[in-house]
Amino acid sequence: MSDRGTELLAAVIAQPDADQPRLDYADHLQQQGDPQGEFIRLQVRLAQRINPARRAAARAREAQVLREHKKAFSANVSDVIGRDGRWAFSRGFVDEVRCRRPGFADECEALFAIEPIRRLHIRARGPDDVQTLLDAGLVGRLVTLALFGPIGSKGAELLAASDQLASVRKLNLSGCELDADAAAGLVDSPHFACDHLNLADNELGDDGATRIAAHAASGRIKHLILRANDIGDAGLVSLVGSPHLVGLKTLSLSSNDMGDQVELLTDDAVFPQLARLELNYVSLSDSLRDALRERWGARLHL
Repeated sequence: MSDRGTELLAAVIAQPDADQPRLDYADHLQQQGDPQGEFIRLQVRLAQRINPARRAAARAREAQVLREHKKAFSANVSDVIGRDGRWAFSRGFVDEVRCRRPGFADECEALFAIEPIRRLHIRARGPDDVQTLLDAGLVGRLVTLALFGPIGSKGAELLAASDQLASVRKLNLSGCELDADAAAGLVDSPHFACDHLNLADNELGDDGATRIAAHAASGRIKHLILRANDIGDAGLVSLVGSPHLVGLKTLSLSSNDMGDQVELLTDDAVFPQLARLELNYVSLSDSLRDALRERWGARLHL
C-alpha cells in the first residue's frame, strides 16, 4: 500500500463513524483500479436513505461485487482469524468479528490496525484477556463487546474501572462466572452507558437482580437478559418494582426459579414498553400461562 493509502486508511480507522474518510479512501482505491473502492461507495450509499429503485440497484451491484471479490476484500482478516471465526462488512469495511479461538484476544490489536472494527465477540480465557484488550485501547473503539469465558469478578471490575467502557452500547458477558457484586459494579460504573446488557448464565441470584433494579444507571438499559441466574421471587419483585426499568423493551428471565410472584407480570401497568418477555423453562401453572398470554400476546415467549 502507498503512503497515501496508508494515511487514508488510518483516517478511516480513527473516525469509524464518519463517512467522508471512507469515501476519500474509496476515491484513492478507484484511482488505483481497486474494486474495493466501488464496494465502499456502494455500502456507504446503502447505509443512507435513498429511494427504493436506487437501493435495489445498489443492492444488486453490491451482491455482484461481493461474489467476485469477497475473498480479496477480507484477505487480511481471514489471515488473522482463519477458520475459527466469522466477520461482517459495514460501509465497505469489516465491522464485526466473531472468534471463539482461545487466545484470540492477543491477536486483536493487529486486526484493529487494518479494519475499523466496532463489534467484537470473542472467547476469553480469563481476566487477563480483558486486560489485554484494555491495554491496547480496543474496548474504547467498540459499540458491541461480547466476551464468553471465565473472566469472573476481576474481569468485570477491569471493565467497570475503565473509561473505555463508555463507548460500549451492547455488552454481553453471558457465562462469565459473574456474581452479584460484579453485576452491580458494572451498572455502578461512571462509564456504564449500555442499552443492551446480557448477563445470562451467571450467578447473580436475587441479590444481583435487586442491585441492578435499584441503580439509577439501569434506566439506560432497554434490553436486559438475565436468563439462568438463580433468580427467585425476591429478585423478580425488585425488577418489576424498579422505577428505573420501566423503559425496558426486552426482558429475559428464562430458566430461573421464580414462583408465585410471576403473577406480577400479568399486571397491565408493568413494563409498559416491553416488546419481548422471555419466560422459557420457568415453572408456571396453566392458569398463569393463560393470564400471561392474555397480557402479552405474541410478545411472550415460553
